[in-house]
Amino acid sequence: MWGVVVRWLPLFRFALANCPTGDGDIQAPPLARQYGILCSSSTEGLWVIDTCSLVAANVVVASRPVYIACLQKKEGLQEGREMMGICSRQGTKRKLETMNKEMSKLQTENKGLQHECQTLKARLEAIEKSQKAKNEEVAKLKNTVEQELKTLSDKLTTMGKLANKHETPLFDELKSHFRSLHTQCLDALSSFSPSSTSSLRPRLN
Repeated sequence: MWGVVVRWLPLFRFALANCPTGDGDIQAPPLARQYGILCSSSTEGLWVIDTCSLVAANVVVASRPVYIACLQKKEGLQEGREMMGICSRQGTKRKLETMNKEMSKLQTENKGLQHECQTLKARLEAIEKSQKAKNEEVAKLKNTVEQELKTLSDKLTTMGKLANKHETPLFDELKSHFRSLHTQCLDALSSFSPSSTSSLRPRLN
């Protein structure tokens, strides 16, 4: 940086001596206004600063200007263009560094989101597996109850027919008992599958 400063000192003196002062086409940086330097963008030349804050030809936004030189188009234009090229490359490098930092930050956030997604996926798979096991157990229990109820229904139907033929107090008591038991079984089964009990209701008179 100091080499650049020393390199531009003669031009800075030249600018003090030759650049016009007053209102021009360019808004001068603070240090330029301090020394009363203001160069026109269209006729006089370029603002060049050694901190490489040059934005574009004839337009400079300097946040921390140290030395400013007004390059006349007649003298030092090629050197000024070389300085502009250096500034442009350094500016591009800074932009790339900033982009790389942002990309690294996004990659870190992405890894965190992927980890959370994998954790949620594992939990969901565990829940689905547990629910599947419960459903299988309920299906087995339902099948067992239906088989037992069908057997009981057949027996109750037979008992009902016998009770109709033998009207005695003992058979009346048995009919009442089995009716109650049969109803309880049907009610229990209906909690699993209400439609499955309709075909299992015998006619007990």
